[in-house]
Amino acid sequence: MNPLISIVLCCHNDETGIHTTLQALEHQTMANEKFEVIVVDNASQPSLNKFVTKFSTNSSLIIRYIFEKRLGLSIARNTGVNLAKSKFIAVTDPENIPDPRWLENIYETFENNPDTVFIGGKLINNVNGKIPWFFPENLIEYFTPVKWPTKLVPIAYPYFAAGK
Repeated sequence: MNPLISIVLCCHNDETGIHTTLQALEHQTMANEKFEVIVVDNASQPSLNKFVTKFSTNSSLIIRYIFEKRLGLSIARNTGVNLAKSKFIAVTDPENIPDPRWLENIYETFENNPDTVFIGGKLINNVNGKIPWFFPENLIEYFTPVKWPTKLVPIAYPYFAAGK
């Protein structure tokens, strides 16, 4: 049986970040057998294969590890999306801590609103006050917590997911 949701989690040289996110995913209210986690190792040196394999042997998560040798987040995400087995795909990043109902909310929203094509959700970025190395300096002012709505809100021009 295919999972209800595939989660694409891309990582480059961030074992700690991926560990944080995988641990958080273990605490989803959706049963672990109903979703898969596709870990796309984006040319990490050394590869994260040993770490992910060790984590998955001690976890109830369904984890698939993929090594993508071509460096680039969009390449890695596309690799994960192309390998997803489910109709619905969720994307998150290392260091993010999804709300425990994250996957249930995504699934219920898609099921109850068939015209929906994209959903944002509550994620806590756990960077502990450090700005990630890849984050453009001119965008630091936008690196702030967002208070998300508690109900389904259509987004149309000139607004985007985090406001106007």
